Amino acid sequence: MGINICPSCNRLISLSAIPGGNPVAKENPDTMALYYAKCGNCGFIHCDRCVEKNNSHCPKCGHSVMIQGPPTG
Repeated sequence: MGINICPSCNRLISLSAIPGGNPVAKENPDTMALYYAKCGNCGFIHCDRCVEKNNSHCPKCGHSVMIQGPPTG
């Protein structure tokens, strides 16, 4: 399981491969994100909240990104 930090808001990001997501992240959504986007242009990983605030664009460089998360099953 990997952990990253959103460079925009400093929220932790769980990069878990556990189906359904990291249980700790599920219990603490204000401090740890299950969903995130990795920018194909600059490579930064941002939490879902920061990407949504930026209309599905990377807060760092403005490139269009897609939110992803843990496997579902």
